[in-house]
Amino acid sequence: MTRAVPLAALFFLLAPTFLYAGTWFCEPRTTVLGEVTRCIGKTTHFPREVAVLSPGAFSPAAPHRVVLYLHGHNTRRETLLQVLENPETALEASIASLPPQTLVIVPHSLNRCDEFKTHLSSWAQVGPFLEAVTEGAHPDAGLASANPGSLLLAGHSGAYAPLASLVQSSTQALPSHFPQVERLVLLDATYGRSEVFSQWIKNNPRAGFWSAYIPASQTESESLAIQTALRNSKPPLPYFAPVANDGLPPSPATVMEHRVGFLKSRSSHMKTVATYFSALLAP
Repeated sequence: MTRAVPLAALFFLLAPTFLYAGTWFCEPRTTVLGEVTRCIGKTTHFPREVAVLSPGAFSPAAPHRVVLYLHGHNTRRETLLQVLENPETALEASIASLPPQTLVIVPHSLNRCDEFKTHLSSWAQVGPFLEAVTEGAHPDAGLASANPGSLLLAGHSGAYAPLASLVQSSTQALPSHFPQVERLVLLDATYGRSEVFSQWIKNNPRAGFWSAYIPASQTESESLAIQTALRNSKPPLPYFAPVANDGLPPSPATVMEHRVGFLKSRSSHMKTVATYFSALLAP
């Protein structure tokens, strides 16, 4: 059954019906790790579809966390639904396992993150994008009137390039009511720009940075380069990098205790997302 509903109700409704409002299509989803409400639509600030997902119930007036997640290269030209439901990354299920009061924004790109590089590589682009997407999928929880308690950035694989350009750009274009970035998470995504990420860690002493990488790979080499830069800082900057790594995701206490961390993944390139996503993006 399809019915029109006020946009303000999209993230409150978890009934087993499909919801349609304007250009956004929303539905409750049941995953192996929990319930999630998924909205898919478009905005004038981005050329392709965008998904906004919220685990459990969502209250726009209460403090909430906003996560911008950029997927990796998409040379197979998977649709946004295929990206979300890929069984290897388990992205949608991982989002469902996050605590309530979290909005995860997942834009869609083709090829080598082409649309991310052209439309989401500076705060002048990302600021209006975040507002437009949130207001479009849930206007009464628009960023200007909502209560975003934190902003997190995350990316997989080739998303390192647009994320590096983004964090290197001026934050003056970030909406004034938005907090600065709380944490940057790279999921087997340190393929380059290690100097940019090192400098960002140094320039943002209150922000977190976590990298999960595959051993004996380019992502390990770049992660080690970041560690070297942190050790050579004056004064040296501490980080978490366990020598004996069992490949398991860190506990919430570990993530909170250590601002910066590096983890050797024993999962495959794609499954690293499923292994570490919820652990590194939880409060």
